[in-house]
Amino acid sequence: MSIVSSYGVEVLSMNRIFEPTIKIFREAIAFCIAALENEWDNISAIAKAQPRFNYCEHMLHGTAKNKAKYGFDVLFYKMPCYFRRAVVKAALGALESYHSNLEKWELDKQGKKPRLQADRFAMPCFYKDNMFLPEAGDGYCALKLYINREHSTHNVGSFWAYARRLNDEIARKVAIAVTEFAAINGCDVIVFEFLDMRGKKLRGSKKQKLLMWKKNAIQELVQHKAHRLGIRISHICPWGTSALAFDGSGRLTRNEDNHALATFANGKQYNCDLSASYNIGARYFIREIYKTLPVTVRSQLEAKVPEAARRTSCTYATLRSVIAELNAA
Repeated sequence: MSIVSSYGVEVLSMNRIFEPTIKIFREAIAFCIAALENEWDNISAIAKAQPRFNYCEHMLHGTAKNKAKYGFDVLFYKMPCYFRRAVVKAALGALESYHSNLEKWELDKQGKKPRLQADRFAMPCFYKDNMFLPEAGDGYCALKLYINREHSTHNVGSFWAYARRLNDEIARKVAIAVTEFAAINGCDVIVFEFLDMRGKKLRGSKKQKLLMWKKNAIQELVQHKAHRLGIRISHICPWGTSALAFDGSGRLTRNEDNHALATFANGKQYNCDLSASYNIGARYFIREIYKTLPVTVRSQLEAKVPEAARRTSCTYATLRSVIAELNAA
């Protein structure tokens, strides 16, 4: 039986030679966190760890048979494969931890809301044969390090410029897809959640927004495109649209292995986003129905369907109950 022990050794007086390598490693992780956050809906739907990692790597690293979606290979030129995979694993681990903590926080809203931190205090691992050669002589080893930045990463300013351009392009494509879908299906109204970000300050390094989602910008783009086609825009209260099951069974629980799925209180499994979409549409129709009702009729209706009195508790099941009561009157 062979026993292998590992230990850390501090390199005195020579630690500065590692600084460029460590800096590149951390910048690469920050880039991957921002890029993979865009793809989190697809990533979280992959249950097994290895296929999930492979999907992430294909999004970032291009080969003869695979065209990468993001410019990782351009910004981090010829990064060793083991080094690159360590970067992807670190970024993926950070996102999994963040989304897990966020889901737990959303259940009771106690304490501070978790924030996605892209600037990670991470250290690279020098893998044997790829980044580390022990055959340099007795008591010596050879490490592959970054010494200059000629073919390395961009500076922080260009990173955030790239992030903004990527963000704007995603918003534009989403807005076009939403508007075209509404037009093809003959929609009169596009309903959004009202996301009020006014007065809220961005936190983190240099106050940059790390989550790569445009929120109100997408809605503004859709509004301009929809008005050209004669489609109206409406907003509803977003509280509880995702947390409440559309069938009226109460709060749902997200699947830890597949974040796209949720389990209702009655045991039913359903797609989280589809359930939220039903609730968003239902709140719009309940509000429009209420506009046409006299005060007395509205009071009688709320006595029979109490949850309809509060917009934050309305679901698709509430809409069905309201319509049933009106038809029975």
